[in-house]
Amino acid sequence: MGLKIGLIGAGFMSGVHRTNLERDDRVRISGIYDVDPLRAGALAVASVDDLLEASDAVYVVSPNTTHVDMAMKALAAGKHVFCEKPMATTLEDAQRLHEAARASKTVFQVGHNRRFAPVYKNVKKLLETSPAHCAHIKMNRGELLNPAWV
Repeated sequence: MGLKIGLIGAGFMSGVHRTNLERDDRVRISGIYDVDPLRAGALAVASVDDLLEASDAVYVVSPNTTHVDMAMKALAAGKHVFCEKPMATTLEDAQRLHEAARASKTVFQVGHNRRFAPVYKNVKKLLETSPAHCAHIKMNRGELLNPAWV
């Protein structure tokens, strides 16, 4: 049967992850929760609670400002969590989620793939060798005009 994975959110990134997960014979999509059930399609579930009950793990791919609440709920339910970046939009929420993830007996992963990009690796190296450097790097597809968390 494989690992049952639920998706919280049915937007663009949900589709990317769903496509990749559907190629893996070790997993199956157990459902998709979105505030708009039509976006979730045939795999729509009525609530986050229903999704958690049907899943071993979840991908949190909902809007950025909902990541903490969704991830905290999944961790409290004992589920493994893959949380899209950013894991939180405030430092306080990031610390709270970090503590909950550390206290859980499950796997918590942030999908921060940019950490392997050459530009970020170079900045990390600069900061390690000369802490006086300061950088603000923003790489995206352009849809994020000016969110406060950036």
